[in-house]
Amino acid sequence: MKRPRLELPSLEAIHAEQARRSLYEFFLQAWKQIEPGTPLILNWHIHVLCDEVQALLEGRGDRRNLVINVPPGSLKSTIVSVCAPAWMWLHQPSRTSLHISGSDEVAFRDSMKCRNLIMSDWYQAFGPTWRMARDQDAKGWFRNTAGGERQATTILSKGTGKRVHDIYFDDPNDAKDVSEAKLQAVIAAYDLTFHNRLKDQTTGNTILIQQRTHSLDLTGHVIEVDGQSWRHVVIRQKFEEGDAQAHPGDPRTREGELFFPTRDTPVVVAREERLLASVGFAGQHQQRPANKEGVIFKRGFIRFYDPALPLPPFKRRIMSWDTAFKEKQQNDPSCGLVGCESDHGIYLIDHTLGRMSYPALKEKAKSWAGAHRPSALLIEDKASGQSLVQELQLESSLPVVPVQVDTDKVARAWAVVPTWEARLIYLPLGAEWVDAFLEELYAFPKAPHDDQVDAFTQLVNYLVMGGGSTGLLDWMQQEVAAMKREQEGVA
Repeated sequence: MKRPRLELPSLEAIHAEQARRSLYEFFLQAWKQIEPGTPLILNWHIHVLCDEVQALLEGRGDRRNLVINVPPGSLKSTIVSVCAPAWMWLHQPSRTSLHISGSDEVAFRDSMKCRNLIMSDWYQAFGPTWRMARDQDAKGWFRNTAGGERQATTILSKGTGKRVHDIYFDDPNDAKDVSEAKLQAVIAAYDLTFHNRLKDQTTGNTILIQQRTHSLDLTGHVIEVDGQSWRHVVIRQKFEEGDAQAHPGDPRTREGELFFPTRDTPVVVAREERLLASVGFAGQHQQRPANKEGVIFKRGFIRFYDPALPLPPFKRRIMSWDTAFKEKQQNDPSCGLVGCESDHGIYLIDHTLGRMSYPALKEKAKSWAGAHRPSALLIEDKASGQSLVQELQLESSLPVVPVQVDTDKVARAWAVVPTWEARLIYLPLGAEWVDAFLEELYAFPKAPHDDQVDAFTQLVNYLVMGGGSTGLLDWMQQEVAAMKREQEGVA
């Protein structure tokens, strides 16, 4: 009895099946179709990006949103905007997707690449049961006869009324224009036009992939407002030892090791660093919109004290407030700091930060001042602080010092730098608030919020540059001057 002959699949069939099962294998095989004549230089990050995108599209994991921050030139657009939608149509040809970029050129470039890939003999060899629809086959918007669609647009366009299964954002922020107006326009477009264009919020996917351009770019916005809903993948140009955001698939172990050295050599990266300057390089290549070393307040100058040990004698105890009166999450919080002057420097001994209504803020200021008994309670005498100044002066005997401001926030920060770099600032070791406080200082003026910075610079500038012998004396002098003005007015 003859055994049945075993028919082994052809090498072409094996490769096709590998490409069906793996977005990474699909990308490798599709490369010659997408970039004919251009050699593909492989690197570990390509596998990481493909695996992260595939896991999201297949519904693995507990989050339906993925943000990936990678240096420029990482092939991210080819993976996300060209290969991913074409690969999905091998599995779910009725899948619809919306692809949003920061420019028409990029949006339509990748749309045409995706369409040409699908029309290639290599792709058609997979044997799709559908074909491209003739009634919608434009360079920025095409569909297939199974109902699948791929539509391209720009972040600042009027948008579309159509709902889709997947939304892809590819570099929605222009690295050449990080003006506040443009940053806010991109955020508004996301919030008001695009973020809810999914057919089903429970099964639809959103992918945002970009190089960081500013702390208020779209990545910064979604992580701050809705970070718990996003998986955040970060790949830096230069490896940082101890980096909590390092991806498990990153094989690097040495400080400063480059992420794609076979293409971006040390010479290439050094030139990028010179051309972009430290802040630009920190954002686009290190995915830190503020320089790792700090922009104005540099790392390495802070000192720490052990709050469990006896503290030195203090000359003055100052309380400083930066105020905001609204409770909504997107509004700025109010920040209070208590700092004490000693022969060694300025010790920050307490800190509070939160979004509070005006009544809650006023009561917090009173109770906190009662606990710390400051010699001066500093509040900026404009905008939201004016009401607090007036009511505390009327309702209490607290040593309120209205702070008159005649320079901008950045200038006030630079005025503190000599004290900072003289290592005269002390923070409590192990306090829960210290890490976030320092990161805001290091990121300033590119951080989303500057409330802690404002309270800090107000406190230090008062102590160092004009706070008088005691805040209480300043307050008493102001009260006497106010009484004289009233008497002169009566006379």
